[in-house]
Amino acid sequence: MRTRPLQYESLKAVLLYLDANVRFQISHRLPAIRITEKVVPLRVRQFEFQSFETTINKTTYKLGVCQRWTPGKRVPANVKFWNSIGVVGHDLDQYGLEHDPGNTVLYEGDVSFCGKYPEYPWDMEERELELREQLRKLEHRMAPKIRSNVSGRKRNDIEELASRIDDIRISLIPFNCRRGNRRPPYVCYLQLTILCGRRRIKKIQRYGYTKKLHEAMKDLNNMLFGGRRAPIQIPEYLPPCSCPIARLPVGFKMKTKYLTMEYVEFLRRKYDPVMSMLDDSCFPLNSVFVTDHINVEYHGRFPEIDNARKLVISIIIMKMRTCWL
Repeated sequence: MRTRPLQYESLKAVLLYLDANVRFQISHRLPAIRITEKVVPLRVRQFEFQSFETTINKTTYKLGVCQRWTPGKRVPANVKFWNSIGVVGHDLDQYGLEHDPGNTVLYEGDVSFCGKYPEYPWDMEERELELREQLRKLEHRMAPKIRSNVSGRKRNDIEELASRIDDIRISLIPFNCRRGNRRPPYVCYLQLTILCGRRRIKKIQRYGYTKKLHEAMKDLNNMLFGGRRAPIQIPEYLPPCSCPIARLPVGFKMKTKYLTMEYVEFLRRKYDPVMSMLDDSCFPLNSVFVTDHINVEYHGRFPEIDNARKLVISIIIMKMRTCWL
């Protein structure tokens, strides 16, 4: 049976009412409709982004680094933990040490929510000294136990102690590799984890670790939102609380009439970045909802918010218990 493809106008009408994530999938699998898909305005019910993940409606696209260890090698407990929840949420250098070279990088289109991003706080030298000191103390505790005859519960204590010692020794492998300029006993992959729906059905795609996480996040958001002629339509926008830099395409814009801001202090820091993401057609806003603690006053100084048709400030009253002695 022969089928006829949708005509241009009919295709645009169908795409307009499809779920955003379905549109992404169709566009990825059918290159012939990609240009049309980018032309049709994208409607979303929920949009949220973090440093290395983007959530659209009930689907989350999460990036991270996955370690695949050489068969027969014992995998560290912390690596098992990260692999169990998906991936490591930071970059690794060639030896496997935690590394984040993109914390100060701002590409065109990126939106910074915290001004100058602080330098990466992890000190690997200090971390190595801590691990070696922990190892020394545990080995000191283990020595007399090995020399004595033990059984039952004490034997279980020794096995637990030995397991902790092994975990620390494995955690020291990247430091030893760096000292000897050796390759670690595992291969790193860039992993995209897609969590779908309320049941959080997981789909995993792995790629060669040829770019850093902030670069991959930029590419991911470019693929989802880049090249669109019309702003993304969303009923209400709530800016992120913990995302220092949003890796967004050049020209990214949203269209909404409702804005929710958590805390006046956040509003002061996020006002300019948020306004830069909103299309001119959003103003005047229909409603702005701001929450804050009882001891903070709202002094205005935010023109687009002060000129909204409706401004609601919700005060959070902290309940305190009095203890009588």
